[in-house]
Amino acid sequence: QIGQGAFWHCYRLEDITIPSMVNTIGDYVFTRCDSLSVIYDESPIPQRITNIFSDSLIKPINVYVPKGSAPQYSAAQHWNRLNIVEN
Repeated sequence: QIGQGAFWHCYRLEDITIPSMVNTIGDYVFTRCDSLSVIYDESPIPQRITNIFSDSLIKPINVYVPKGSAPQYSAAQHWNRLNIVEN
């Protein structure tokens, strides 16, 4: 898992890869990561998340997921507000 607030205020973080072994992402992990624009998620199944960006998401974030996984991510709560792209 990635714990709550793990990357809080890492304002220079531009992209991140989430390994397939991660199944839970804690609250506010990417809050105030103002430069974050790309997430590479290696898991074919969306992780359980609640609110990883706080209450505001200023710009679109592309989430690259394994081929065939986009429908699951697009249907998953909270992931569906991001731009899901199959890799």
